[in-house]
Amino acid sequence: ISEITTLLEGEAIGDMIPGGSLYNLDVFVAEFDIYVDGASLGGADVDLAVTGANGNFNLLGDFTDINADFRVKIDWPWPFPNSTITGTGTIDRARFDGDVGVSANNGNVSVSLSNLDLDLDRIRTDISSFPDWLLTPFYELFEGLFGNLFGGLIEDLVPDLIAGFLDTFLADLEIDLGDSTIKPLILAQSVTSPSAGVDIVLDSHITAVTTTGPKNIGSAFGSDAAIPAPTTTTPGGVEKDIGVIVSENTLNQALTAVTEAGLLNLSIGAQELPEIGGIDPDAGNIRINITPTSAPSIDLVSDLAAGLGKFTWNDFALEIESYNDTTAEWTLYVGVIMNVGVTADLGITDDNAIAFEVVGLPSVEVLDIDLGSFVLSANVVNDLIEEYFPIVLPGILNSIAAIPLPSFGGYGLNLGDLWVADVDANFVALAGDLVTDAARAGATASRTFASVGSVQSKGIFGLGTVVNSGDVVTIDVSGSEDGMAYRYSVDGAPFGLWKNRTEVNLYGLRAGDHEVTVCSRNAMMVVDTDCDVVTFTTE
Repeated sequence: ISEITTLLEGEAIGDMIPGGSLYNLDVFVAEFDIYVDGASLGGADVDLAVTGANGNFNLLGDFTDINADFRVKIDWPWPFPNSTITGTGTIDRARFDGDVGVSANNGNVSVSLSNLDLDLDRIRTDISSFPDWLLTPFYELFEGLFGNLFGGLIEDLVPDLIAGFLDTFLADLEIDLGDSTIKPLILAQSVTSPSAGVDIVLDSHITAVTTTGPKNIGSAFGSDAAIPAPTTTTPGGVEKDIGVIVSENTLNQALTAVTEAGLLNLSIGAQELPEIGGIDPDAGNIRINITPTSAPSIDLVSDLAAGLGKFTWNDFALEIESYNDTTAEWTLYVGVIMNVGVTADLGITDDNAIAFEVVGLPSVEVLDIDLGSFVLSANVVNDLIEEYFPIVLPGILNSIAAIPLPSFGGYGLNLGDLWVADVDANFVALAGDLVTDAARAGATASRTFASVGSVQSKGIFGLGTVVNSGDVVTIDVSGSEDGMAYRYSVDGAPFGLWKNRTEVNLYGLRAGDHEVTVCSRNAMMVVDTDCDVVTFTTE
């Protein structure tokens, strides 16, 4: 409610008062034509309070220091000459009170205003040459003019502003993911108004516009479950502006849509993932082809400390090919049909969409092997898959950004936290703060600090190398400011997702030297372009 109130108060309502409007008044034998040449508004104080559970509110407020410049053209009968008088009309305060109703209608948020009561202080003018008998109807005319003007502005402006703020998805929204297009159809179904604000229930259906991938076989969707009560308070007790709850079914809808759109039919080489070419410098150019037969799925797990769910991708083909410089052809090195399971987390892309992030090492079950023209043992094939696939999988998951978060006119949404919202693990919850576009434009970036083993690469410690011999490398990214989000890149790979975190855990890195780039985004959603880089060696 506070953000909607700020939005209403911030509107330059005085600039919307029409100038040049003509009003006509006949008094005795003379005709008076009144022009409003311009108007200004000193301030607005608006309060929107919840009065009922079904989207009902009370709108209270007042406009102050209302001024209007006018011209009065007096047409006297012959033989008297016509004349023009200029002046300023002033009203100290215009108070208003009305009832606001918010509802969902045909998939759109609708706002109505009723029972509007407008009370104006008496008008004052700087005209000294008018006789009293003429000033009285003149005052009455201007009071009626201001009453109709401000009443109309409130009735027209307030519902449009509130509806535009709450109607957070476009009906024709489409998301382009490379050469694939996804269409999320997200429609408002119902509106309620708890004491803290507005709850909007949205019905979502995410489909593929392009269909170059396999049609999904079976369904990863669970049974309908009762939506938990939404909250703007994170599990850590931090209060945010906006709370969003997304069902597991919606996440799996997105995975199905991107699969059918062909997004997961991939050919990945060293250009997309430099780490692939670094596995064996003597192996020449290598690429990995992925061909799914059905969509992956995620199963939220409420008691999983490391991540929010289990990501499963069954029965898909992975081919490792090498380029022969002599024949100028790609040759199949090994192909496998396999199932994959991995702990997954959720994060936010640059475009404020939900995507998936790998946590830990995947478990791989090889179902079938095609050795092409090579003779390899099963152990060698397994070693290859264990070496290559952990590098490839994060890049695949990070590209699946088909679940858009709500957007609010004039505001950005800075995510504060993500967590599983219910004990049955059917929903994931998000909470974040609204940041005005104007505030973001004037804000500066915060410094990024990252360290491994207490050695920082930025700041007083300088660049250092730390030897790690365990399975997990922990990078400390705890910032000095609240609301900081971080993302990172390992050895030149694409950046991952934005998450509010205090550390980055890297699992199963190859032995050797590594370079991890860590970037931060502060609470004003300003990205630090001077990212921090940590280097270390794993044994």
